[in-house]
Amino acid sequence: MRRTAVITLAILAAGCAQTTRNVPDLADERGAAKASFEAARTHRALVISFDALNERRVTGSVAPERIPSLRALFDSGACAASARPAFPSVTAAGHASLWTGVYGNVHGIAANTFQPLPSSEHTILETVNGFASAGLRAEPIWITAALAGVPVVGHHVTQAPQPPGYPVDDGEAPGRFDDARRRALRALANPRLSVVNGYNRVLMTPRIVSRADVQLTDARAWRGVAAGAGTDVAFDLPLDEDALVRGDSLHLLLRLHPARDSTQLFASFSRDLASAVRVMPHAEEKAPVRGRELARYFSRPVILRLGGGLRSSMRLRLFAVDARDTSFTLFVPGMQLADANRPSLTAAYDSAVPGWVGNSAVGLWESGALGKTLVDGGDGTAERRWMESAELLTRGFMEGSAWSWHHFAPRLQLDYFPLGDDIDHALFGFLDPQRPGYDVALAGRVAALRDRLWELVDLRFEGIMRLAREDGVTRLFVAGDHGMRATWRTFQPNAALREAGLLSVDANGRIDLARTRAASPNGYWITVNRGRRRSGIVAESDVGAVLDSVQSILLALRDEWGRPVVTRVFDVRDAGADSLGIGGPGGGDVYYEVADGLSWSAAATGPVLSPLRRPMGTHGFPSVASDMQTVSCTWGAGVEHARTPVTALTRVVPHVMSWLGTAEGR
Repeated sequence: MRRTAVITLAILAAGCAQTTRNVPDLADERGAAKASFEAARTHRALVISFDALNERRVTGSVAPERIPSLRALFDSGACAASARPAFPSVTAAGHASLWTGVYGNVHGIAANTFQPLPSSEHTILETVNGFASAGLRAEPIWITAALAGVPVVGHHVTQAPQPPGYPVDDGEAPGRFDDARRRALRALANPRLSVVNGYNRVLMTPRIVSRADVQLTDARAWRGVAAGAGTDVAFDLPLDEDALVRGDSLHLLLRLHPARDSTQLFASFSRDLASAVRVMPHAEEKAPVRGRELARYFSRPVILRLGGGLRSSMRLRLFAVDARDTSFTLFVPGMQLADANRPSLTAAYDSAVPGWVGNSAVGLWESGALGKTLVDGGDGTAERRWMESAELLTRGFMEGSAWSWHHFAPRLQLDYFPLGDDIDHALFGFLDPQRPGYDVALAGRVAALRDRLWELVDLRFEGIMRLAREDGVTRLFVAGDHGMRATWRTFQPNAALREAGLLSVDANGRIDLARTRAASPNGYWITVNRGRRRSGIVAESDVGAVLDSVQSILLALRDEWGRPVVTRVFDVRDAGADSLGIGGPGGGDVYYEVADGLSWSAAATGPVLSPLRRPMGTHGFPSVASDMQTVSCTWGAGVEHARTPVTALTRVVPHVMSWLGTAEGR
């Protein structure tokens, strides 16, 4: 795909070399240009995206002493007022825009889920995963840079490590992306390009396991356990249904010593006591996170060796165990495969960063599995357990970044951290005083917990700053993917279309496309059910009228107090729509902004508006909204403090490539 070319020092040097010889001081000019170009060749770039990072929200609501490194970035770096992300402002689309330098109507990742191509073979309700590479239609920076000779590391980047799928839509030339596909395959085969993504293959989901959750059996199947040892019992935890580990389980052995009031827990994938990992119990961590090892009470890694030289591993956390009644509380943080562009990298990464996990145990906290939460009157145990899981997440990412930076010595490293998103999805909704039922005391307790969790985000950034300081030639580029907004009610656009007669449901509550003229597949936008699509019914001559009806329906919606539900609509036909990145082959036709406090759902049954079970932080709203915008800062070698106007997230790639002295042109 074409992108605006960046005038680099390489072009400058070539231009000087072609100047006529009789120009005064030509040798000096040529020498200066060459020196400048050679200096650019030594430049290094570290690009990191912090999920859900919005400067105003974080600096305005997190205690300053908890985030000194982030505040130092904003106080000393060169930062835009904010950066406009993808529209809708969601993780998959935002990162695809960050990595490719174009928005979703070009790169194809229209949202976290979007409509597959070619359009004629799919209904408007079918969606595909936006985090996978299959839907990507533009070249990410790691491929561009690697083909330009730059050693590159991609550390848990989205739409990786597989090559972009470059899907072709109806009416496009079948061979449109053939050259791009060949470029991608050539780059990914280059040993100077190392790309890891641990989010593609989940081998075991996180869980809390207690005595009531398992069936204890005797331990005779374990090697190294004496036959007939009545105080030894065992249980298994099956792995998830992944082709690599189908039928495998994590095996656990409890060695009970009631007379000594002692119990030992061992974990193994082979039921061999000699190689099993001992998991020691310890009460929940209470010490501040700074100045100590993170996640220090987790076990050594339990290693699973897979075919083809692959391996994965996880660390376990035993909070309590009792020999008298075999009760225990075991946290299993989950296990994910470090999917990479070559198998040897998968094994090397897991060996260097054993027990890496991709998220904290936020879902277990929200469900109450970690214990009664502070929201429900808990004593803090659940929050301390969540905090330890967040420490493990932070530790793994910090170890992985440092290992990649030192082991491969890349000139370009692309990095990521998800914890801010975990935190504010769960907690930010409790902090908005506009929320009906807002509780000042509860908000104070939530804010204190949130401060401690955001301190881990700051520690992660502190580690990245240390890496960038090491050589004096590294420039740090800090970005994000979206912001966050407090919400406490749900808007169902499909229910609104149903009440207006543009959408119908069958007896089972499913959308009936044979009687539906427009629908939302994911809650982010509304798509006309064009006749050229599978199960479509709207003739092209009627599309404009349906779009007009959709806009009228949305703008006419009112809540019970007579206030607008939808405050603004964005139509792909409007002037300027292309600059927002909406639409495109996988996107929709009409997008919208909603009133304060509203999130959305793609459900077609039930009321148009309904309360959420609990307040939450939400994103995905229009990228022009200030609270949905993220950051774009540079810091490090040669950077002076500056403030510039709002920019586009797509401008990060050109800035990085310019700093590296590498042309972007295709």
